[in-house]
Amino acid sequence: NIVGSSSTGQQQTNILFATVFFGANDAALPGELQHIPPDEYSNNLISIVEHMKKSTLQVSVGDDNSKDVESCSSDDDDLPIILFTPPPVDADAWYAHRGEPKDKKRINDRANENAKLYGDIVKDVAKKANCSVLDVFDCLGGNGPVETYGKHLRDGLHLSASGNVLVYEGLMEVLGKDH
Repeated sequence: NIVGSSSTGQQQTNILFATVFFGANDAALPGELQHIPPDEYSNNLISIVEHMKKSTLQVSVGDDNSKDVESCSSDDDDLPIILFTPPPVDADAWYAHRGEPKDKKRINDRANENAKLYGDIVKDVAKKANCSVLDVFDCLGGNGPVETYGKHLRDGLHLSASGNVLVYEGLMEVLGKDH
């Protein structure tokens, strides 16, 4: 039970863990609008983790008819933070999904190798910040042939239903092992 009552009768919310899952867009190839240089991406991740470790967070509790917003503390360094690497990219499927770029200067704005590079940055930040890692790239088979990992991406970039199941299973494994 995430929500409990405190001795004052007010509801108190305890955060069990937090996740940070971004980087697929940041890992767009240099020159693309969404591209974030690797050093800046690393610094952004570090800032996010530091902020999460020292912040009071707001959470919504309840169903759609009776939502309450509650404050909860992350208890400083005790909050388990799990960083997710970006997923692999099926560049050809992504190109087919998004269509030909208007400027016609580039065939693809993504590359699987770049997604892996940004995943390595996530692992490095996690090690420095004492966070767990869910290697989504590996979880979906990003080091293997595109036929293996492509089926877990609905459009070459975003997770399909099977991709979401694998990420969920990976998260449960990380939580069981590390926390």
